[in-house]
Amino acid sequence: MIRFILQRFIQSVLLIYIVATLVFLLVRITPGGPFSQDRNLRPEQIVQLEEQYGLSETGFHQYYKFIYSLSPKQLNPVGLIQWDIEKAFGVDLGYSMRYEGRRVNQLLQDSLPTSFELGLYALLLAMVVGVISGVAASVYPDQWPDRALSIFYTLGICIPALALAPILIGFFGFMLPSSLQLPVMHWDSPSHKVLPVLALSFYYLGSLGRLTRAYMLEVSSAPYLKAARAKGLGTWKIAFKHGLLSTLSPIIAYIGPTAAHLLTGSFVVEAIFNIPGMGMHLVNSALNRDYSLLIGCVLVYTVLIVVLNTIADIIAYYLNPQSRES
Repeated sequence: MIRFILQRFIQSVLLIYIVATLVFLLVRITPGGPFSQDRNLRPEQIVQLEEQYGLSETGFHQYYKFIYSLSPKQLNPVGLIQWDIEKAFGVDLGYSMRYEGRRVNQLLQDSLPTSFELGLYALLLAMVVGVISGVAASVYPDQWPDRALSIFYTLGICIPALALAPILIGFFGFMLPSSLQLPVMHWDSPSHKVLPVLALSFYYLGSLGRLTRAYMLEVSSAPYLKAARAKGLGTWKIAFKHGLLSTLSPIIAYIGPTAAHLLTGSFVVEAIFNIPGMGMHLVNSALNRDYSLLIGCVLVYTVLIVVLNTIADIIAYYLNPQSRES
């Protein structure tokens, strides 16, 4: 177990640095620069700004400073609670090139909790509804509840959030107002969170429901379930207490990447509903060629994906008896 965790940790660290290097190279080789689109700047002002942000230095020196700035230098759990990556790890992502005088760390600290909250609600909804409905569908195979839920899962998988969000706004916007209709600061209102959470979770709800149903049907003929039925146990008790427990390992293995996608892949929903999360910064930084903010957003997303996938792999490894015995 310890050896497996150590291997996954080393692989995760290497992957993060590889992604960081690729992002650094891509933003540098892209034609143009963060100040080339501003027609109000004179050439000498552009040169001055490039010197201020270190863009006039050699590529190797820029890369060295970049790797050093994102390398952890400390570990402070209080910083994690406050969403302050500099206080938590000593990571300094520098200043934004478009938000004058604003540090990237502060921009991420202000927006990351919103994206995390949106993704967490969507994850909980997808897990609870997807797993419970998947178990229910397996209890009534090829009957009307199973067929109805199968249609529901298919719709969830086929309709992306990009198309579902405007549909939800059109049909339910008069009952459940969204942040699209109000300034972004109204995201704190619970009623404005319903439609974004539904739009973000619908695909994963359908996928998780189908996956749970498939694994439950696969183990339905297992000897221990037949023995439970012979003892006179109720159908639902057998399904949840015995059947679902035996399928937790593959479900958790799927939930890991799902959690990473929900917590980091909400930028489309955030853009549609005008939610002040990291998705807004990611889109704006890409359009404005704000190197510092773009790299910061991508790295935060990368770390979240790697960490959540690693945690899911460790849990699945622990739940697999054959892995623990090896």
